[in-house]
Amino acid sequence: MVVASDDNDGSLRGIYGSTNSGNTFSLRTSTPNILGSNPNGTSDSGQGGYDLSIAISPTNANLVYVGGVNMWRSTNGGFSWTAATQWSENNFGLNIPEVHADFHELIYQNNTTLFVGCDGGIYKTSNNGSSFTDLSDGLVISQMYRVSSSQTDNKVLVGLQDNGTKLKSTNGNWTDETGGDGMHCHISPSNSNTMYSTIQRGDNIYRSTNGGISWASILGTLPGDGAWVTPLDISQSNPNHLVVGYQSVYRSTNQGTSWTAISSPLSSSDLLYIKIAPSNSSVIYVATSNRLWKTTNAGSSWTELTSNLLFSNVSISRIAVDPDNSSRVCLTYSGYSSGRKVIRSTNGGSTWTNISGTLPNLPANCLTYHDNGNGSMYLGMDIGVYYRDDSMSDWILYSDGLPNVEIFDLDVRTSTGKIRAASYGRGLWEVDAHDFLRL
Repeated sequence: MVVASDDNDGSLRGIYGSTNSGNTFSLRTSTPNILGSNPNGTSDSGQGGYDLSIAISPTNANLVYVGGVNMWRSTNGGFSWTAATQWSENNFGLNIPEVHADFHELIYQNNTTLFVGCDGGIYKTSNNGSSFTDLSDGLVISQMYRVSSSQTDNKVLVGLQDNGTKLKSTNGNWTDETGGDGMHCHISPSNSNTMYSTIQRGDNIYRSTNGGISWASILGTLPGDGAWVTPLDISQSNPNHLVVGYQSVYRSTNQGTSWTAISSPLSSSDLLYIKIAPSNSSVIYVATSNRLWKTTNAGSSWTELTSNLLFSNVSISRIAVDPDNSSRVCLTYSGYSSGRKVIRSTNGGSTWTNISGTLPNLPANCLTYHDNGNGSMYLGMDIGVYYRDDSMSDWILYSDGLPNVEIFDLDVRTSTGKIRAASYGRGLWEVDAHDFLRL
């Protein structure tokens, strides 16, 4: 038996069966759309190009399961189908089990036990899908895009591929907060009960003011449909101020209750990175993969700095600004161009110095400063974290105990000198800072 999706929209093209060992196949059904997100089969499109799997019972050739966004079951050899799971019980209210979306693997262990591999981990059923057991605890395989540490308590907020935004509370428990693909997230530096999360393409931005107990959308008049990881930043010096980048830059001075465009479209492509200078919320840097702009007056005017950059054939991957000096800024670069990983400016982007040193020829994904008065920087690469400060002429590897995994974001809890590393595939890691806090 074969399940096929439509090349154009990922919906179901058809279920095909053969009764002569695959010499010929015939269509058994093309409805309902069992590859869409709606478990009632009425979705206009699907994700057949991303998640597509099929399994047939070892003891009953008529019992067939197909996994797409949800899992579906046929008891007559694929001629008709009913939903076996739903990815969100609150959305659909069907009397079927809730299992995480996006099925990639269905495989029988024996005559009765079916294992499921999906974007939420591993599940199994031993009763033909009447119920499922989640086996994912302890896997430590989360793909994290961003991390934000509370500066006033032990909370940590992270955005995860396919698994929404999660919060580690002060007692160490993890909870699911907002859905979708979790992207940029921030905990207010002055009040850890105020926090923000985003989903893919900036199609929604959420705010909680009660420590994650409840969330509300603050998308408001924002356009949505930005970059996959739409950039959002919070001011460290004035935590009521937020900025977000689509093709234009938008600013809020009231924690996202309202937004104002502070630039015209800077580029025909989506903005990828945005950073408010920690010491001065009027200084903002924004970038695409190959262009850079700056404002020093909260967006009243913008200056493009692209022509000053040292590299033109590698892609910018992050902006970092010194906590004590808004003119001291670094850019990191992805790709495999040797010696082109990090550049630094001490005059707000007018001129730049290559400080890549002997870093390995791997993508550099992120950089964060440690506010200790010594210019301490932590760099996340495709393998490992590297450290450098003003007393050093090169980077050193700072990865003892860290898996060989992509580091997509770094954050510092300054009060305790802890560095948090968000990895893309091995979850969240923590280590003591390289040096002491400034006294």
